[in-house]
Amino acid sequence: MADPESDNRDVLKLELERSLKELADYKYALDASAIVAITDSRGDITYANDNFCQLSRYSREELVGQNHRILKSDYHPESFFAEMWATITSGRIWRGDIRNRNKDGAQYWVDTTIVPLMGADGVPEQYLAIRYDITERKRLEAELVRAAQLSLVGELAAGLAHEVKNPLAGIQGAVDILLRRKDPADPERLALEDVRSEVARIDATVRSLLAHARPRPLTRAPSSLVEAVRRAVSLASDHASAMELPVQIGLDTDPADQVLVIDATQIEDAVLNLLLNALDAIDGHGRIAVAVRREIDPDDGGAVAVVTVEDNGHGIADDDIERVFKPFFTTRSGGTGLGLPAVGRVARAHGGRVEVSSEKGKGSVFTIRLPYQVE
Repeated sequence: MADPESDNRDVLKLELERSLKELADYKYALDASAIVAITDSRGDITYANDNFCQLSRYSREELVGQNHRILKSDYHPESFFAEMWATITSGRIWRGDIRNRNKDGAQYWVDTTIVPLMGADGVPEQYLAIRYDITERKRLEAELVRAAQLSLVGELAAGLAHEVKNPLAGIQGAVDILLRRKDPADPERLALEDVRSEVARIDATVRSLLAHARPRPLTRAPSSLVEAVRRAVSLASDHASAMELPVQIGLDTDPADQVLVIDATQIEDAVLNLLLNALDAIDGHGRIAVAVRREIDPDDGGAVAVVTVEDNGHGIADDDIERVFKPFFTTRSGGTGLGLPAVGRVARAHGGRVEVSSEKGKGSVFTIRLPYQVE
């Protein structure tokens, strides 16, 4: 005779096994597609999946027991995380984009959803964080913003070229005539020379705008990167000497020369731009070190040529780091704010990028990374 109680246990056992399998399948799918972490109620990591370890460059043993502050990039204000923490501790789901820093120092963006896992008392016991790497999306968004800015620069430059350059030429010509009529000792001559200097400065700004808005197309050929950098260092050294600045610019390169398919002239101009900025940053009384190296890119594992320009000058404020490559932003008196955007444009045109790290009062390091496969 059948035992109803035994049959009921068998049914419950099958349902439990089916539910456990479903949960295991869901976990497998989530781990395969997302970056997953679980923390305890204090925010300490208790679980990190393989995707989390791969993106953060930390091992699971290094992550478990740590707080997510280990990944903090200092990009977001404290109020950002205070609002996030207030949301999840109240039992609500939080969603947002976070910029983190991995173990190697590289920064990355993650689309993040944090789900509080509630206890029987209605208080969160754990937090499940589900993230997706959106670094490339953020880069493309920044490129779109930059393209829009460049379009605006182009329109502005074209208008300036039409409305400003011709009147400037007329003013400059008139001032030159007046200068030729003035005796060298005439006090009015100094005022006219000041006017001519200001006219020349405005003309240079307009020319910079035009050059930025209408960049030269690349003319690539197999070229020595070291020689391009060496020419830039020589020009910067000549400039420092002409300005009577007691500055030595050091150049350190790998023993093996690096030949890339590049526009050597534009790379030289980009490095020279960085060097002139460095000279301004050290106020003529500091140190500038230039290096050319072959490295492995931590992001994709490919070989890259790396040019660094390091100074021990006044550095860049944290609030300004994000803006230095934007057109028209400058902290220099008389600067146009177009030099660093031009460096970034040249690097991107070669399939590379430019980076900056800086500490206020201690100096800055600008790095140009160029891939070897740029044909």
